[in-house]
Amino acid sequence: MTKQTQSILDEAVKLPAAEKLLLVEGILTSLSTLDEDWNKAWSLEAAARMAEFNAGKVEAIDADDVFAELEASLR
Repeated sequence: MTKQTQSILDEAVKLPAAEKLLLVEGILTSLSTLDEDWNKAWSLEAAARMAEFNAGKVEAIDADDVFAELEASLR
């Protein structure tokens, strides 16, 4: 690992869980060549989820709480 990459990693591990997820998603997206059907399907799914949230049908859960619960369940 280069010094620059290590420096980026050192900073990334300090981020809150939600920010880490966004960072990982961005990195993985940059590595993959997604086809248009997949992009369209995921865009529709994301829009549907946001509509449910905006309509009050589902509640948001803080990412830190989700990860804390996951970590506790793995112990």
